[in-house]
Amino acid sequence: MIPVVRAPSTETALRAARAIGAGGVGVLEITMTVPKALDVLGRLASELGSDVVLGAGTVLDAESARACIAAGATALAVGSALVDLDLLEQAGEAALTDRAHEFLAVVQRARRETTTPVG
Repeated sequence: MIPVVRAPSTETALRAARAIGAGGVGVLEITMTVPKALDVLGRLASELGSDVVLGAGTVLDAESARACIAAGATALAVGSALVDLDLLEQAGEAALTDRAHEFLAVVQRARRETTTPVG
């Protein structure tokens, strides 16, 4: 079971996510429909660190995927699946469908773009 946080405000989303983390649940998803969802992801990534797999939900395109990864998401919900980015990359070519290959390419590009040192 993956708790999905859909909330009408940033503060409500943060309260719900913090309660989920404090309850010992190791994964949660913040939907992109939450106001200032990227800010929520960033704050939770800083607060919860590696204690929680932090998913971003309702990720509809490559630009959103890059923004979520840059904000601190370690998983993306695409359709009905929560995809752990590290596990997806480790799965290798043989385990992926054509659509997943496209998604993996987007994820790999986004990770390179958000982790490339500047200067």
